[in-house]
Amino acid sequence: MSTLGQRIHLLRQKEGLTQEELAKRLNVARGTLANWEIGRTNLDPEMLKRLADLFEVSTDYLLCRTSDPHGTYLPPGAMTARSMVRVPVLSSIRAGVPVDTCEQIEGYKTVPVTELGGAEYFFFRVGTDSMTRARIYPDDLVLVRQQDFVNDGEIAVVAVDRENATVKRVYFQDDTIILQSETDNLAHRPILFQGEDKKTLHIFGRVVKVTFEPK
Repeated sequence: MSTLGQRIHLLRQKEGLTQEELAKRLNVARGTLANWEIGRTNLDPEMLKRLADLFEVSTDYLLCRTSDPHGTYLPPGAMTARSMVRVPVLSSIRAGVPVDTCEQIEGYKTVPVTELGGAEYFFFRVGTDSMTRARIYPDDLVLVRQQDFVNDGEIAVVAVDRENATVKRVYFQDDTIILQSETDNLAHRPILFQGEDKKTLHIFGRVVKVTFEPK
């Protein structure tokens, strides 16, 4: 494995410079440069940057954090900009209005593209305490896979008629659709849909993840 001193030595030789010539460019003694190359002493951050600029490489390359002369070190698990995608954050959704209209978007959050699998997603900011037993609290953000159906027992973002959307667990029993809250607040009662009433129910997507932002 290379060391900082070895990188300096190799870059100096590549440029055809002697230790004395490089030392003069850096305004240091030849002995100081020699000590750097054998690893006897370390460089301060300013001198490291000057060397990187002189050799036209990154400081991370000099420090042996990357084998790419122009690369930047990324910690294990870090994501590059190309591996991330912007997902809209919505605080309100109404039936009949496209999810991605500007009027409904309060901002964006970045998500690893590998989490999305090519599907359309949005974040929805929870506005009520109707799902606290499912550990979904007011002002939490839920990541939602955009789709107009869910399976029995899944949590979804739904709306009735022109009301603002909310988060509920959806059950299917015979010819009945039930929107079930999971909370100690008795004001949130189950909502049942049968027959023609089903046409007033709008499913915007399935909740796949819950996040929160520390205050």
